[in-house]
Amino acid sequence: AIFFSFSGFYVTKSILKDDKKFLLKRIKRIIPELFVVVFFTIVLVGPIFTNLSLSSYFSKKETYLYFTNVLLFPYHNLPGVFKNNIFGSTVNGALWTLSIEFLCYVYIFIIKKIGFLTKKGIAIIFSLLLVFTLISCYIIQDLSTLNITMLITIIRPFLIFNFSSLLYFLKDRIGLNSIVLFVLSIIVCFIFKMNILYNIFLIFILPVVLCYLSNNVTIYNKFFSVLGKISYSIYLVGFVVQQSIVSIFGGEMNNYFNFIIAVPISILLAVMVYNFTNKIMTLVNGDI
Repeated sequence: AIFFSFSGFYVTKSILKDDKKFLLKRIKRIIPELFVVVFFTIVLVGPIFTNLSLSSYFSKKETYLYFTNVLLFPYHNLPGVFKNNIFGSTVNGALWTLSIEFLCYVYIFIIKKIGFLTKKGIAIIFSLLLVFTLISCYIIQDLSTLNITMLITIIRPFLIFNFSSLLYFLKDRIGLNSIVLFVLSIIVCFIFKMNILYNIFLIFILPVVLCYLSNNVTIYNKFFSVLGKISYSIYLVGFVVQQSIVSIFGGEMNNYFNFIIAVPISILLAVMVYNFTNKIMTLVNGDI
Protein backbone atom coordinates (compact mmCIF):
# COMPACT_ATOMS: atom_id res chain seq x y z
CA ALA A 1 0.00 0.00 0.00
CA ILE A 2 2.87 2.39 0.84
CA PHE A 3 4.64 1.43 -2.38
CA PHE A 4 1.62 2.24 -4.60
CA SER A 5 0.74 5.35 -2.58
CA PHE A 6 4.14 6.90 -3.18
CA SER A 7 4.13 5.71 -6.78
CA GLY A 8 0.77 7.28 -7.63
CA PHE A 9 1.74 10.59 -6.03
CA TYR A 10 5.27 10.97 -7.40
CA VAL A 11 4.71 9.43 -10.83
CA THR A 12 1.85 11.88 -11.40
CA LYS A 13 4.14 14.71 -10.36
CA SER A 14 6.85 13.43 -12.70
CA ILE A 15 4.76 12.88 -15.82
CA LEU A 16 3.04 16.26 -15.49
CA LYS A 17 6.46 17.91 -15.57
CA ASP A 18 7.76 15.91 -18.52
CA ASP A 19 6.21 12.95 -20.33
CA LYS A 20 8.96 12.60 -22.95
CA LYS A 21 10.33 9.05 -22.98
CA PHE A 22 8.33 8.43 -19.79
CA LEU A 23 7.90 4.68 -20.26
CA LEU A 24 11.50 4.23 -21.39
CA LYS A 25 12.71 6.04 -18.26
CA ARG A 26 10.50 3.81 -16.11
CA ILE A 27 11.89 0.68 -17.78
CA LYS A 28 15.44 1.89 -17.20
CA ARG A 29 14.55 2.48 -13.56
CA ILE A 30 12.94 -0.92 -12.99
CA ILE A 31 14.67 -3.53 -15.15
CA PRO A 32 18.45 -3.19 -14.51
CA GLU A 33 18.27 -3.55 -10.72
CA LEU A 34 15.62 -6.23 -11.09
CA PHE A 35 17.94 -8.21 -13.37
CA VAL A 36 20.83 -7.91 -10.91
CA VAL A 37 18.69 -9.17 -8.01
CA VAL A 38 17.14 -12.00 -10.03
CA PHE A 39 20.56 -13.09 -11.34
CA PHE A 40 22.23 -13.18 -7.93
CA THR A 41 19.17 -14.86 -6.41
CA ILE A 42 19.58 -17.69 -8.93
CA VAL A 43 23.37 -18.07 -8.71
CA LEU A 44 23.90 -17.35 -4.98
CA VAL A 45 20.74 -17.65 -2.90
CA GLY A 46 19.46 -20.70 -4.77
CA PRO A 47 22.62 -22.83 -4.41
CA ILE A 48 22.99 -21.89 -0.73
CA PHE A 49 19.43 -22.74 0.33
CA THR A 50 18.36 -25.50 -2.06
CA ASN A 51 17.98 -29.02 -0.72
CA LEU A 52 19.15 -30.38 -4.07
CA SER A 53 22.67 -30.99 -5.27
CA LEU A 54 24.19 -28.16 -7.30
CA SER A 55 24.18 -30.25 -10.48
CA SER A 56 20.51 -31.09 -9.98
CA TYR A 57 19.63 -27.48 -9.12
CA PHE A 58 21.27 -26.06 -12.25
CA SER A 59 19.86 -28.79 -14.47
CA LYS A 60 16.23 -27.95 -13.62
CA LYS A 61 14.34 -25.78 -16.12
CA GLU A 62 12.57 -24.08 -13.18
CA THR A 63 15.91 -22.50 -12.23
CA TYR A 64 16.01 -20.61 -15.52
CA LEU A 65 12.29 -19.90 -15.62
CA TYR A 66 12.95 -17.65 -12.64
CA PHE A 67 14.50 -15.20 -15.14
CA THR A 68 10.97 -14.45 -16.40
CA ASN A 69 10.70 -12.11 -13.41
CA VAL A 70 12.96 -9.73 -15.35
CA LEU A 71 10.22 -9.56 -18.01
CA LEU A 72 7.68 -8.75 -15.26
CA PHE A 73 6.11 -12.21 -15.47
CA PRO A 74 6.19 -13.41 -11.84
CA TYR A 75 7.74 -16.81 -11.22
CA HIS A 76 8.12 -17.41 -7.51
CA ASN A 77 10.00 -20.66 -6.92
CA LEU A 78 13.49 -22.06 -7.34
CA PRO A 79 14.08 -25.85 -7.18
CA GLY A 80 14.42 -27.05 -3.60
CA VAL A 81 14.74 -23.54 -2.15
CA PHE A 82 12.99 -22.60 1.12
CA LYS A 83 10.98 -25.81 1.08
CA ASN A 84 10.77 -25.96 4.89
CA ASN A 85 9.80 -22.32 5.45
CA ILE A 86 6.55 -21.71 7.29
CA PHE A 87 5.34 -19.20 4.67
CA GLY A 88 6.06 -21.55 1.78
CA SER A 89 8.80 -21.77 -0.80
CA THR A 90 8.16 -18.43 -2.52
CA VAL A 91 11.60 -16.91 -3.08
CA ASN A 92 10.63 -13.28 -3.69
CA GLY A 93 6.91 -12.78 -3.27
CA ALA A 94 7.15 -9.00 -3.59
CA LEU A 95 7.92 -9.15 -7.31
CA TRP A 96 4.29 -9.78 -8.27
CA THR A 97 3.57 -6.07 -7.72
CA LEU A 98 6.00 -4.98 -10.43
CA SER A 99 3.77 -6.10 -13.29
CA ILE A 100 0.86 -4.15 -11.78
CA GLU A 101 3.16 -1.19 -11.17
CA PHE A 102 4.20 -1.13 -14.82
CA LEU A 103 0.56 -1.39 -15.93
CA CYS A 104 -0.06 1.68 -13.77
CA TYR A 105 2.72 3.47 -15.67
CA VAL A 106 1.16 2.54 -19.01
CA TYR A 107 -2.25 3.60 -17.75
CA ILE A 108 -1.13 7.04 -16.52
CA PHE A 109 0.88 7.60 -19.72
CA ILE A 110 -2.23 6.90 -21.82
CA ILE A 111 -4.55 9.16 -19.82
CA LYS A 112 -1.92 11.90 -19.94
CA LYS A 113 -1.79 11.65 -23.73
CA ILE A 114 -5.58 11.78 -24.10
CA GLY A 115 -5.86 14.74 -21.73
CA PHE A 116 -7.47 12.93 -18.80
CA LEU A 117 -4.67 13.47 -16.29
CA THR A 118 -6.50 16.24 -14.47
CA LYS A 119 -8.21 16.45 -11.10
CA LYS A 120 -11.61 15.91 -12.68
CA GLY A 121 -10.41 13.19 -15.03
CA ILE A 122 -8.71 11.15 -12.31
CA ALA A 123 -11.72 11.60 -10.00
CA ILE A 124 -14.05 10.21 -12.67
CA ILE A 125 -11.79 7.24 -13.44
CA PHE A 126 -11.29 6.44 -9.75
CA SER A 127 -15.04 6.58 -9.09
CA LEU A 128 -15.82 4.28 -12.00
CA LEU A 129 -13.10 1.85 -10.93
CA LEU A 130 -14.40 1.83 -7.37
CA VAL A 131 -17.95 1.10 -8.52
CA PHE A 132 -16.66 -1.68 -10.80
CA THR A 133 -14.72 -3.19 -7.89
CA LEU A 134 -17.71 -3.14 -5.52
CA ILE A 135 -20.00 -4.73 -8.12
CA SER A 136 -17.38 -7.36 -8.99
CA CYS A 137 -16.83 -8.23 -5.33
CA TYR A 138 -20.58 -8.57 -4.81
CA ILE A 139 -20.95 -10.85 -7.83
CA ILE A 140 -17.91 -12.96 -7.03
CA GLN A 141 -18.94 -13.38 -3.41
CA ASP A 142 -22.11 -15.03 -4.65
CA LEU A 143 -20.07 -17.41 -6.80
CA SER A 144 -18.31 -19.77 -4.43
CA THR A 145 -16.03 -21.14 -7.14
CA LEU A 146 -14.22 -17.81 -7.53
CA ASN A 147 -11.81 -16.18 -5.10
CA ILE A 148 -12.68 -12.68 -3.89
CA THR A 149 -9.30 -12.35 -2.17
CA MET A 150 -7.47 -12.57 -5.49
CA LEU A 151 -9.66 -9.84 -6.97
CA ILE A 152 -8.96 -7.55 -4.00
CA THR A 153 -5.24 -8.32 -4.15
CA ILE A 154 -5.00 -7.39 -7.83
CA ILE A 155 -7.34 -4.40 -7.98
CA ARG A 156 -6.49 -2.80 -4.61
CA PRO A 157 -2.99 -1.63 -5.66
CA PHE A 158 -4.50 0.01 -8.75
CA LEU A 159 -7.12 1.76 -6.61
CA ILE A 160 -4.41 3.03 -4.25
CA PHE A 161 -2.32 4.25 -7.20
CA ASN A 162 -5.33 6.11 -8.67
CA PHE A 163 -6.37 7.68 -5.39
CA SER A 164 -2.80 8.81 -4.69
CA SER A 165 -2.66 10.31 -8.18
CA LEU A 166 -5.84 12.25 -7.38
CA LEU A 167 -4.30 13.39 -4.08
CA TYR A 168 -1.44 15.02 -5.98
CA PHE A 169 -3.99 17.52 -7.32
CA LEU A 170 -5.49 17.97 -3.83
CA LYS A 171 -2.25 18.04 -1.84
CA ASP A 172 -2.59 21.66 -0.73
CA ARG A 173 -5.99 20.94 0.85
CA ILE A 174 -4.79 18.13 3.11
CA GLY A 175 -4.26 19.25 6.71
CA LEU A 176 -2.91 17.94 9.98
CA ASN A 177 -6.26 16.37 10.81
CA SER A 178 -5.27 13.56 8.43
CA ILE A 179 -2.77 12.35 11.05
CA VAL A 180 -5.55 12.15 13.66
CA LEU A 181 -7.68 10.23 11.16
CA PHE A 182 -4.75 7.90 10.53
CA VAL A 183 -4.29 7.07 14.23
CA LEU A 184 -8.02 6.50 14.78
CA SER A 185 -8.20 4.28 11.72
CA ILE A 186 -5.33 2.09 12.88
CA ILE A 187 -7.07 1.63 16.25
CA VAL A 188 -10.37 0.72 14.59
CA CYS A 189 -8.77 -1.66 12.08
CA PHE A 190 -6.72 -3.55 14.63
CA ILE A 191 -9.49 -3.74 17.24
CA PHE A 192 -12.23 -4.96 14.93
CA LYS A 193 -10.00 -6.59 12.26
CA MET A 194 -12.74 -6.27 9.66
CA ASN A 195 -11.62 -6.77 6.08
CA ILE A 196 -13.74 -3.91 4.74
CA LEU A 197 -12.31 -1.44 7.27
CA TYR A 198 -8.79 -2.61 6.51
CA ASN A 199 -9.32 -2.03 2.77
CA ILE A 200 -10.83 1.40 3.39
CA PHE A 201 -7.80 2.24 5.50
CA LEU A 202 -5.32 1.11 2.82
CA ILE A 203 -7.09 2.68 -0.15
CA PHE A 204 -8.19 6.01 1.30
CA ILE A 205 -6.57 6.91 4.62
CA LEU A 206 -2.96 5.76 4.33
CA PRO A 207 -2.41 7.62 1.00
CA VAL A 208 -3.85 10.82 2.53
CA VAL A 209 -1.39 10.67 5.42
CA LEU A 210 1.59 9.92 3.18
CA CYS A 211 0.56 12.76 0.88
CA TYR A 212 0.38 15.16 3.83
CA LEU A 213 3.80 14.10 5.11
CA SER A 214 5.35 14.36 1.64
CA ASN A 215 3.97 17.82 1.10
CA ASN A 216 4.42 19.37 4.55
CA VAL A 217 6.96 17.68 6.82
CA THR A 218 10.56 18.72 6.11
CA ILE A 219 12.21 16.09 8.33
CA TYR A 220 10.13 13.38 6.66
CA ASN A 221 11.17 14.54 3.20
CA LYS A 222 14.85 14.73 4.15
CA PHE A 223 14.68 11.22 5.59
CA PHE A 224 13.08 9.78 2.47
CA SER A 225 15.33 11.73 0.13
CA VAL A 226 18.18 9.72 1.67
CA LEU A 227 16.34 6.41 1.44
CA GLY A 228 14.68 7.29 -1.85
CA LYS A 229 17.62 6.26 -4.01
CA ILE A 230 17.79 2.78 -2.52
CA SER A 231 14.10 2.27 -1.67
CA TYR A 232 13.49 0.25 -4.83
CA SER A 233 16.57 -1.86 -4.11
CA ILE A 234 15.33 -2.51 -0.56
CA TYR A 235 12.01 -3.59 -2.02
CA LEU A 236 13.76 -6.00 -4.40
CA VAL A 237 15.93 -7.72 -1.81
CA GLY A 238 13.73 -7.55 1.31
CA PHE A 239 11.57 -10.62 0.78
CA VAL A 240 14.54 -12.81 -0.18
CA VAL A 241 16.41 -11.66 2.92
CA GLN A 242 13.43 -12.44 5.17
CA GLN A 243 12.96 -15.90 3.65
CA SER A 244 16.70 -16.62 3.96
CA ILE A 245 16.67 -15.67 7.64
CA VAL A 246 13.64 -17.87 8.30
CA SER A 247 15.41 -20.76 6.57
CA ILE A 248 18.56 -20.26 8.67
CA PHE A 249 16.41 -20.41 11.82
CA GLY A 250 14.92 -23.74 10.75
CA GLY A 251 11.91 -22.59 8.75
CA GLU A 252 9.98 -20.80 11.49
CA MET A 253 10.62 -17.79 13.72
CA ASN A 254 9.01 -14.75 15.35
CA ASN A 255 7.95 -12.15 12.75
CA TYR A 256 9.26 -9.16 14.71
CA PHE A 257 12.60 -10.82 15.38
CA ASN A 258 12.85 -11.56 11.67
CA PHE A 259 12.08 -7.93 10.87
CA ILE A 260 14.74 -6.59 13.24
CA ILE A 261 17.40 -8.78 11.61
CA ALA A 262 16.18 -8.28 8.04
CA VAL A 263 16.08 -4.46 7.97
CA PRO A 264 19.82 -3.68 8.34
CA ILE A 265 20.79 -6.59 6.06
CA SER A 266 18.30 -5.47 3.42
CA ILE A 267 19.54 -1.87 3.53
CA LEU A 268 23.16 -3.01 3.23
CA LEU A 269 22.40 -5.29 0.27
CA ALA A 270 20.25 -2.58 -1.31
CA VAL A 271 23.18 -0.14 -1.26
CA MET A 272 25.37 -2.79 -2.88
CA VAL A 273 22.76 -3.58 -5.56
CA TYR A 274 22.16 0.11 -6.28
CA ASN A 275 25.86 0.94 -6.63
CA PHE A 276 26.67 -2.19 -8.62
CA THR A 277 23.80 -1.57 -11.05
CA ASN A 278 24.79 2.06 -11.53
CA LYS A 279 28.37 1.06 -12.34
CA ILE A 280 27.20 -1.53 -14.84
CA MET A 281 24.77 0.92 -16.49
CA THR A 282 27.51 3.55 -16.69
CA LEU A 283 29.76 1.06 -18.48
CA VAL A 284 26.95 -0.01 -20.83
CA ASN A 285 26.11 3.61 -21.67
CA GLY A 286 29.79 4.29 -22.37
CA ASP A 287 30.09 7.14 -19.90
CA ILE A 288 33.47 5.91 -18.60
